[in-house]
This record gives sequence, structure tokens and C-alpha cells, in this order.
Amino acid sequence: MFKNRTEAGVRLAARLRAYQGRAGALVLGLPRGGVVVAREVATALGLPLDVFLSRKLRAPGDREFGYGAVTELGNVRIEPALVEEAGASGIEQERELAFQRSEIELQKRRYRGARPLPPMKGRAILLVDDGIATGATLLAALDGLRTAGVKEIAVATPVGPLQTLIHLAGLVDACEALETPQRFRAVGSYYEEFDPVSNAEIVGLLSGEHPHRRPPAIAW
Repeated sequence: MFKNRTEAGVRLAARLRAYQGRAGALVLGLPRGGVVVAREVATALGLPLDVFLSRKLRAPGDREFGYGAVTELGNVRIEPALVEEAGASGIEQERELAFQRSEIELQKRRYRGARPLPPMKGRAILLVDDGIATGATLLAALDGLRTAGVKEIAVATPVGPLQTLIHLAGLVDACEALETPQRFRAVGSYYEEFDPVSNAEIVGLLSGEHPHRRPPAIAW
């Protein structure tokens, strides 16, 4: 159990000391909650921080259930078994994909303004989220980062289902998680405080606003 995302990020950073100060390494947080955790990781390790946008494709009857995802690099990943479970028709999938692409464009302007995504080619990436459920958004992010030519990817999260993390470990160079329950509940159930993260909070985190901690470098 974690007190909040900030505490989880501090604890997670302690497991990632091998990346401390590593030249060319970059911490990417998945919004929204993943950016809070990533901020603590980046600060502790002395690495630059940015956000990577990967949006869940939601089931028609359950907006918390994701059957795939689309990223800011344009790649789409859909899991056929999850589509069947979600009961999403072809038309519903097309509508959801269009909606999430429009949301990505809005988020890009909110979080980065005119600044582009940092160069990815040849870099070591620490991809951080506040928790993993189905892994749909994270898997799409991995596809996009590989397309962008990254050299190395480490996935880091405070909590995720054991079987999902075992699967992820076979797809990346490193996979770190603090808690790996076999019977996984909702991500928020592993936190004492799990309040929604606003767009304004993310902008503040990316700009280095924090009352007590040294800000990480921004990956221009």
C-alpha cells in the first residue's frame, strides 16, 4: 500500500539507481497519474523528465476498461481478445479512436505548448506509470517508442498484476514494480490517496514546480 503517488515515486526511484545520472537517459511519465510518479523518479535520479501521450481506447459500456490504445506518435494497438470482451463494434472503435486522437492533440498543446517531443533515437527510456491494469496504454507506448528508434526501454510502476508484468518483462530491457499482486484490484485500491490529477498539475510538474524538491531537467 502506498500513501500517494509521490511516495510511490520516491520508493520506485530507489529501485532504479542503475540509471542515476546516465547520459542520454530520459524519464517519460504516462498521464495523468504516471507523471506524478515519474517526477519523483526523474528528480531522484537526476534525469530529464517529459510526458508521453498514450490514450486508452475505452469499452462502450465501461469507460475504465481498455481494449487498446493510441499514442501521440500515431501508432494504434488493439488487443482482439479485449475487443471481444469490451463488445466494441467496428463503428464504435472508429469513433473512439477519432476521439482519443483529438484528445492527444489537446494534451500536446496543454503540456508542451509549441515544444515538440524530445528526440528519442538512441536513448534509454524509463517509462513510468502509477499502476498497470490491462497494460493497453503501456503496450501502445512501447510500440511507439520502438518506432521512434529508442535504444533501451525500462518500464517502472509501483503496482501491476503479476502475469501482466511477467509478460512485459519479456518485451523490454528492464521491468521494475514494487507490488505484484496475483489477484489484482483497481490501481487506486493500492493507494491511500488517489485523487485525480489535473492538467494544471501536470504542467506544473513538467515545469519543475515543487515546494520541497530540486526540479529535474526538462528534456528540450
